[in-house]
Amino acid sequence: MPGGQCSLHHVPPSEVATYHLARAFQGKNFFEGWAFGEHDWTAGSSQYMNRSVAEAERMIEARDTHAIIRTGGKGDFLRRKSVRLTTQDSWMYALVALRFTHVPYGCGVWPAFWMNSGSGHWPDGGELDILEYVNFGDSRISFHTGGSKHCKLEPAVIQDCDDFETGRVSYNCYTDYEAGLNGCGPAKASSRRTGEEWAQSPGVLAAEWNAAGIKVFYFSEPEIPADLLNDQPRPDAWNANIIAYFPFAASQQVLPGLCPAPATLLE
Repeated sequence: MPGGQCSLHHVPPSEVATYHLARAFQGKNFFEGWAFGEHDWTAGSSQYMNRSVAEAERMIEARDTHAIIRTGGKGDFLRRKSVRLTTQDSWMYALVALRFTHVPYGCGVWPAFWMNSGSGHWPDGGELDILEYVNFGDSRISFHTGGSKHCKLEPAVIQDCDDFETGRVSYNCYTDYEAGLNGCGPAKASSRRTGEEWAQSPGVLAAEWNAAGIKVFYFSEPEIPADLLNDQPRPDAWNANIIAYFPFAASQQVLPGLCPAPATLLE
C-alpha cells in the first residue's frame, strides 16, 4: 500500500513536527554561501573552476527567478571545465529540497545532488546520493557508510512502507567497491530515470534526515505541496511521494546489531 507504515521510528513527534527555514539558495543571491571546490576527488575528467572563472565564462548564472549551472569549455589535457558546489554551512539532521526545471543529460555528464560528512571522510562519514547519474544511465538514490559504521536495512521494515527495489545496490549500506559492496538504495522503480527523463519531469526532490533514518521524496511541479511552498513543510504528510526509504533505527530495533549506530551514520 503506497504511503503505508513509513514512519522514522524512535523520533518523538516534537522533533519532526515542524521545520524552520535555516537557509535558502535562490534568485540573484543563489551562489552566496557556497564553496567552489577546485579539487577533483574522483580523479576524473572534470576541471573544477573557482567562482570568478565560473561567472566570467557563464558556467553559473543567477537570475531573479532561477539559477543556472552549466558545463564549461575545454580545460587542461582531456578535461572539461565544471563546477563543484559545497555549502559553507553544515547541519546535523535537516530537511533539504531542490526545485529544478531542467537537468543536464547526454554523453560526458555526471551531475549529482548529494549530502556527505562535514569531515569529508568517505565513506566512513556517510553519503546520501539524492540525484546522480552518468552519461545516458539512470539515476540511483543510494546511501554509503564505511569504516567501523556497519549498517544493513531490514527488508520487511522497508516493504511495510511500500514496494521498493534495490537494483545495482543492496540492503547493506557498507561500501567497499573493491569487495563488490556498493551501498544501500531501496527506491521506487519510478526514481530510476535517465537524465533526459528527469529533464522532462521538473519539480522538487527533497530528503528528510533525522536520528532514525532518511526519506527521499519527489513531487512533479503540479504536485508540490502548499506547505513546502509556504516554508512550513510537513514531511509527515508526504508519504505518498516517497521514492526512497532508509529506516536505520527501525532496522536496528527489529534485529539488534543490524544497524548499531543509526543516528550517526551521516555526520
